[in-house]
Amino acid sequence: LQNNIQSINTSGSVLRQAVLRNQPDVILLQEVWKPEQEIVINDYLKPVLKLRQYGEIGGGVGIICKKHVKQVVLKEYEVDDLEAVWVDVMVGGLRSVVGSVYIPPGKIEKLDRLDQVITIILQSHERILIGMDANSRSSLWDESCCGVDACRKSIRMGSRLEDLLMKHGLQVHNSGQATYVTELHSSAPDITVSKGLHSVSWRIIDDELKSPHEGIL
Repeated sequence: LQNNIQSINTSGSVLRQAVLRNQPDVILLQEVWKPEQEIVINDYLKPVLKLRQYGEIGGGVGIICKKHVKQVVLKEYEVDDLEAVWVDVMVGGLRSVVGSVYIPPGKIEKLDRLDQVITIILQSHERILIGMDANSRSSLWDESCCGVDACRKSIRMGSRLEDLLMKHGLQVHNSGQATYVTELHSSAPDITVSKGLHSVSWRIIDDELKSPHEGIL
């Protein structure tokens, strides 16, 4: 399950309901903000979190694995200038690195840093799956961006992300459907990519998560 939760403090209860209904093995969260209390979900391990420091509002990422999932936290891939956490998981006999990543709007230099980290990860691991809010628009994963001014930062970031994906042979699993929906705007900043995994399905769930970002399974 992947979602930009836009504060675990306001969406924690509905997240638990969505988890109960969908029973994901791994939960990838972006914009968890700073939890006011410990995040506890029945039958799930303690979250692996990376939060903003020094009183900064917003941001933060997390991964929460079900108790039957074998996990190894990969702290060696965490860097100061990138909001990302990485865990080596074993699910159904298949081992893979999973990552949760948040790229703030307009911060194209963060995509360069992500490129560097993925390069290092793939030197030691064959399989990787990343759920991210990349704030990057491209027709590869966002049908709504066709005809959008190419000078916009989000489009330029999308072009940079396309280059990154091609360089590393990462597959995009989005259907093109909008993952961020408000009364005035819809787009697909939330992207799921992988390498070395086959028969990956991707869909938006109906669960209400108190965030304009849709939940992705």
